[in-house]
Amino acid sequence: MSSRRILQHTFMDGDSRQSIFSLQFLRDGQRLAVGRDEDLCIVDVHTGAVLLERSQAHDYVIVRIAVAPNGQQLAAALNDGRVWLRDAATLECQAVLKGHTDGISCMAYSADSSMVATTGSLGVTVRLWNTADGGLLYVLRQPEFDWCAAICFTSDDRRLLAVVLPDHDDIRIRDLYEWRFSAGGEVKERRLDKLRLFSDDENIDGVSSNTLASFSSDGRRLCVGCRDLGFRLFYATADASGETSFREILMVRMEFDKTLLSPDGLRVVTVRLGVIKVWNATTGACCLTLQSGNYSKLDFTIPPAISADNRQFALCTYDRSLSIYTLCDWTPS
Repeated sequence: MSSRRILQHTFMDGDSRQSIFSLQFLRDGQRLAVGRDEDLCIVDVHTGAVLLERSQAHDYVIVRIAVAPNGQQLAAALNDGRVWLRDAATLECQAVLKGHTDGISCMAYSADSSMVATTGSLGVTVRLWNTADGGLLYVLRQPEFDWCAAICFTSDDRRLLAVVLPDHDDIRIRDLYEWRFSAGGEVKERRLDKLRLFSDDENIDGVSSNTLASFSSDGRRLCVGCRDLGFRLFYATADASGETSFREILMVRMEFDKTLLSPDGLRVVTVRLGVIKVWNATTGACCLTLQSGNYSKLDFTIPPAISADNRQFALCTYDRSLSIYTLCDWTPS
């Protein structure tokens, strides 16, 4: 597997470099949505040219961006808890979602793009919104949760999955919850699994409780990791009654700052101290390592982004420059 950088770009405001707070590819993979100091812009991935630009609320930054599967809309979350729904082609505002007061930790669109789910950053309150008019559809609260690491709709939009940090002291465990939607509008909640990150005999003294998690786009694969010890891959299986559970298929021991599962669930990208690694999510083999130049300045506080076709990823550096790479010869086994 090889990689080729197709863009390195710095956004300037006069003589000053603009900060970047969030990244997400649009569905065509040729454009990237970028949350800068106080605005949202669409960038050409080959030239760095700003194709569209819209100002957000003054003195607030965009901390999360999600793009609808149909490619027609994107959601931009501010650090005050508001979410702006914008037309992906024009960036015109279609609705402003208000309800969270403590910031946004996760966002996810339904497969048919008719709903977007958002979670608050303190405790877990999940809100589901109608993307056509911004109307609030459901408020799902779980007082036992402390923080949500990832959410995802299943491909049939009948279930919403969430990886959460339980409100207890055992950092070996992460909970996987499911909300199931019936045709009549009823919502049923259940805990699917306890995801065990470490065995009982492992020494976890001094290990951080920070959890990073990401789903494949269909909700069938899940990557959950702890920065100090590594990540695990889980795969959804159904029993004879149709009930779903997630079984572990792979474990990789390593330290990392950020990790992200590709949309197809076949690779994992990790960032650690200026080193980017791409892992085969079936075998656990490292198939690409990048380390040079600006990688010593990688901003691991900003998650990398992977395009919907799984062939490009974008990342930001501490010197506020944006790099986009294409994976030239990735052939998953």
